[in-house]
Amino acid sequence: MSIKKSAVLFSVALSMAAFMNGCSSSTKDNANSGNVAKVDEAKCAQCHGSAREKLTGRVIYDDYAMSVHALNSVGCQDCHGGGAEHNGVGPIPFPKPSYKQCRTCHNDPGNTIASNYSGSKHFSVAIENEEGEPCQRCHTHQGAVLAAQFGFTGDKTVMAALVNAPGMIPDPEPIKCNTCHITHKPQDLRVDAGWLPSTTVGAAVASTNNQYRLCTQCHTYIMPDGRLVATATGGTTTSAYEHDSSWYRVIATTHYDNPATGAVEGYGIDMTSANPCFDCHGHESKTNTGTLTRNSAGKYVLNTAVEATIYTDWAKSAHAGNLLAAKYAAQDAYPKKSDGTYDRSVGMTNNVMAAAHTGGQFAGSRNANRLCVRCHTETGFKEYYVTTGDVTATTPTVAKTEILTCRGCHSNAATGALRVMKGAKAAPNYTTDLGHTPVMTNTATGYALAYGKKPFPDVAGSNLCITCHDGRTGDPAEQVTNYNTGAAITTPNGPHDMPAAAVMYLKMGYLNLSTGAGATSSAAYRKTLMSDQDGGSVTSTHRKLGTPAIIGDTHKNKDGVATFATADLAGKLASNGPCATCHLGGSHSLQIDQKAIAAVCNRCHSSEGGNDITTIAAFQQHFLEPQSEVFQNAIALAYEAFNSKAGQNAIRFAKTTSGSWRAYAKASFDTNYAAYIAGTGAEPTSAVAADYTSAAAAYGSQEKMFGALGNVRLFVRDTAAYAHARTYTRRLLYDSIDYLDDGSLNMTVGATALARSAVSTSLVSGFYGKGATAYTDNTLTTPASGTTESILFILGWSRSTGAWNAVERP
Repeated sequence: MSIKKSAVLFSVALSMAAFMNGCSSSTKDNANSGNVAKVDEAKCAQCHGSAREKLTGRVIYDDYAMSVHALNSVGCQDCHGGGAEHNGVGPIPFPKPSYKQCRTCHNDPGNTIASNYSGSKHFSVAIENEEGEPCQRCHTHQGAVLAAQFGFTGDKTVMAALVNAPGMIPDPEPIKCNTCHITHKPQDLRVDAGWLPSTTVGAAVASTNNQYRLCTQCHTYIMPDGRLVATATGGTTTSAYEHDSSWYRVIATTHYDNPATGAVEGYGIDMTSANPCFDCHGHESKTNTGTLTRNSAGKYVLNTAVEATIYTDWAKSAHAGNLLAAKYAAQDAYPKKSDGTYDRSVGMTNNVMAAAHTGGQFAGSRNANRLCVRCHTETGFKEYYVTTGDVTATTPTVAKTEILTCRGCHSNAATGALRVMKGAKAAPNYTTDLGHTPVMTNTATGYALAYGKKPFPDVAGSNLCITCHDGRTGDPAEQVTNYNTGAAITTPNGPHDMPAAAVMYLKMGYLNLSTGAGATSSAAYRKTLMSDQDGGSVTSTHRKLGTPAIIGDTHKNKDGVATFATADLAGKLASNGPCATCHLGGSHSLQIDQKAIAAVCNRCHSSEGGNDITTIAAFQQHFLEPQSEVFQNAIALAYEAFNSKAGQNAIRFAKTTSGSWRAYAKASFDTNYAAYIAGTGAEPTSAVAADYTSAAAAYGSQEKMFGALGNVRLFVRDTAAYAHARTYTRRLLYDSIDYLDDGSLNMTVGATALARSAVSTSLVSGFYGKGATAYTDNTLTTPASGTTESILFILGWSRSTGAWNAVERP
């Protein structure tokens, strides 16, 4: 049964007709009848027309008559089973329908509400029979229903005083669908009529949103008078019942962001949304934030690997500002009990609640610059992405520091629905349709991509990623244009941090390093540095991931198997583009984790150098880390080539104590760098315009010098460029080194690498060695004697023989 809009019923009481779109009794005659024949529905009303629910006293048929079920001809027997054997006194298949009966309709393949519920904490919540009424209020179906009916809702004071408590429940049941939804009128949520929680801490601003009211009946957040339900340590807070000594059960510790501070203490709840809770949480409601396990010593310790969820993965990611990691650190730092177990006290809860995100990508309020807020705040991102493709307001509506929550990428996180970029295609072709055009500084129009390149393709869900990881402004090809007109030379800044999409789609890079001689003639040369989507010759299996083009791709692993030749990949690796496939196909951590390796990476890369790499530890040790190392060595070689260029005596590139690259004025570098690295002196003076003018004189072309340095900076900014676009990265780094070593493209990189590797004081001392061949044979498992991994990355070799290529450029 396809119920295309069923999610909205469970999110908020909306249109009855919308909920049951496409659902009717005619489609379910045999699907949910318990294999018992049906009778005329009118017969049900003859006996049950005035019957009342035993628990609530509500008139069953009155509720049903006004329900979405009745409106869409879903009858009693569609939920209770056929009545042919019932006749008012006999058996009926499902006297008390469970989620299994609901699942018949409410489990559309794209919106698996019932299955999500069956895997939720609500479904498996422990029944608190012996603990008394305050526990039963939320831990049992009957307690929650009666408490909502009688008004037993509030903080610790209300719970402890048993204000409006319904009494003990003799035979309680766990949370069910009709705990939250009126049993026979499910479009209505079961809300305590007197519960009007505030939307603002410190003020009585009553919410009328039934979803927020329903959820906070148990997950109390803000009291009607504005007091935050936390740990009662301040004048604007009050206590949660029992749970105030378990920080992860007090939602304020992770959701409340104090507007009085510049830091982010919590994820926030959008009180203006129609779905303030379901903006992030769906029916599976399984955060597992505070999973504790008993270790071999019998002590309870935090185990974040146990039942990791979308929520915990995301909350520890850079998009969340690593906020949950900060909460975990605060918990672990709090003094433990004498036996070494977690204290789990009010003091710990206070400590965890104060833990905040204060730095990184989402640090500080950037409401004065729309180009920053478009990616560094959730509000700015949504304004940019879903309106005109630009934040057009002079000052966007960003009032505070923000992280990127579920609401940024998802229009409905409860169903997994992603936002759609304005102008994106309804059915993207993943190749040439407009997905995104980068924007120049403080203008509303995109710049013309160099060398006739096209805008980024429309790649469905990965459009979200490209929007921020496009490199922003700073394309080396864009930056050098002023140098042709004799404009003043300044420090080359390069692209913005993490320009992964710009690298993957080959949209950034200075390609005018060619001297126009021989094999480096301009037209042919440029094609070797442009993607096939832009008229070049560079293809990429990685770029095809998450697109229909991956089906039938003939890329082979080292065993010679065409790994993507079958159509079983449809719906697995053929949708939502490469970014989402690799970084979200496993989990929401954005990392290449074990799930991503199993689902994606191992299809091609299951072994490396004779080592099995099907586990995350092995994959990192034998594959990612070695590739990262040789890639970083190539960057160091580029800067070493510049540093040692004959006649270039003005600038020296070296690393800061934080590990980032910086250009220093040579005189200050020679005098101060050693002491600075040793921690006994100040950092040398950075290079300035005059130093670059002097450096350019040694090359004869300030444009090409800046273009080559800009290319290197591009790869400094994308630390995973070797994975995003391996061929492009190797070639453009090779060409940039080739130009920087002597001012010409003349295939001298191998000689430069070996010469500088032999110098004990160089940036690449000992990294490069070249044997007679690249590999011992065509199995490509063992480098030949004298050949280092670093030189294998920067020079070209044959995959079929393991020999060096005649032309050393990769």
